Formats: sequence, C-alpha cells, structure tokens
Amino acid sequence: MSLNNATANRGARKFTGAYAHNGPMPDSHRDPRRSASRDERPRKPRSTERGERPPRPRTAEPEDEFLESVDVKVLPRAVWRDLGTLSDHVREPLEKLLAASRLTIEDEPERSLAYAKQAREMAPRLAVVREAYGVALYRMGDFKAARTELQAARRMAGRDDLLPLLADCERALGKPENALKLAAEPGAKNLESADAIELLLVVSGARRDMGQPDIASVLLERPAQLAKKSQPWAARLCYAYADSLAELGRNDEAIGWLQKAADWDEDGTTDAAQRIDELGGVAFVEEDDGS
Repeated sequence: MSLNNATANRGARKFTGAYAHNGPMPDSHRDPRRSASRDERPRKPRSTERGERPPRPRTAEPEDEFLESVDVKVLPRAVWRDLGTLSDHVREPLEKLLAASRLTIEDEPERSLAYAKQAREMAPRLAVVREAYGVALYRMGDFKAARTELQAARRMAGRDDLLPLLADCERALGKPENALKLAAEPGAKNLESADAIELLLVVSGARRDMGQPDIASVLLERPAQLAKKSQPWAARLCYAYADSLAELGRNDEAIGWLQKAADWDEDGTTDAAQRIDELGGVAFVEEDDGS
C-alpha cells in the first residue's frame, strides 16, 4: 500500500508541531511576550533581523470576509511566541493568515494553502510560517515541496517534532529508507509521546513499503497492546497494527484489532469497518447508552 493511500484514506495521521497540532497545545508552551523595547516611532517598513517583509496590500482573496473576521485566538501558544517580537504592521496580518490557514486546512485545503502561501511571501524567515506552508502543501499531497518547507522550518527553529511529517514525506516520495534514517536521528529519542507514536506509525509503514511487514508488526505489537481509548492516536495505532497482521496472513487477529480501531475511532479518521468487511469479518459498532 502506498503512503498516498495511507495518508489520504486509512488512518490518516494527525498533524503535529507548533503550528499544525490538532487539538489543545501542550501546557509547556510559554505564553507569548511582546517586546518591551520596540521603537514605536513611525518609520518606513523595512526588513528586520527576523526576516519579515512589509505585508502586501492585498489579502489571499479580494474582500475576503472570512480572513478579516477570523479569530486569531485559535493559534497555538508557540505561534504567539514566535510572532510576538514582530512589529504590529507585520504581526497582525500574519496572525490572520496563519489562523485562517489553520481553520481551513481540513475542509478547504486549497484555501488553506493560499493563506499559508501569502504568509510565506510576507515572512519567509519565520520558522512557524514555513511550517504552516509545509503542512498545507503536505495536506495537498505536494510532498516534495512540503519536505523543503518543513526542512527549512526545522533548521530555523531547531525542533525535532517535525520529524514525523518529514519522514512521512520521504515515504510518500518512495524513499522509505530515508524515513528510517530520519527516525534514527538522535532528536527522535526526545520526542513527546504523541510525536513518538506518529513517527512509529511512519516507520512501520516504511517497513511495510520495503516488504517487511513482520518487522512492522513487531514494532507495533507492544504499543498497540498498551494503547488506551482516551489516547488520540489509539485508533490509528490499532489500525496500523491490524494492517501489518493482514499482510502476514493473520486475518483473524487483524479483524480483532480493526474492530478495536473501529470502536475507538470517534473522529472517523480510519476506514476500519470497511477493512473488516474486506477481510471477511463483521464490524460491530459500540452504542453509547448515555451512561
């Protein structure tokens, strides 16, 4: 199975990182702080050491009411931190563009990409902007360009939480060996739980791409056994483990894990029920009794 199918259909991964994290950001991110020493005297906009450019007079779309009214409070704390040192005339339009891109990335990826692209044109030397553009490109399936942007973001910020996305790009480009090399970098050992699981899912997929489903199943077995329904990655982890078992011909076991994935998949991120049917099983849906 190619990564393109895995990403777009079965067990699509959640975006991680400062910009693209689905759901609440970790409390460890510091609150944003505005620079107290900024010179507020009127002056001609110019590039600064952070590399921002004066905003273009147009928005991503002419008279874009959504962009003008977007709630910038949806931005994670890490983004506020990175934008907090910019001058107002640069920071404010960037906030809107990044917030708009974040809010449209799932349902309107092309629109999200347009917002992120304009943000990149304004501030190409900001890591969070490059990350936003990279994530939008990834969502659109332009994995080569996404890799370039995410590599730049990682280089600028020195962050390893982009490793799962970068490894996923390598796998999508038909280079599973490169995905394994990224996963073996020292920084991968310091990933938080969510990012570590995402990287594990990419590594297991890379092993399957290389014709090694036995290794993939070994990698996933223990984490799947320890998974809990409350963990946001649990359903996709069970699904990936089931896929590796199915490739080994262990269909009965695979169906059991797919059933667990279906039961835990409250957001509909997998097609576990369909896969059960493909393998000749019967999917049972847990009903909420309201208790």
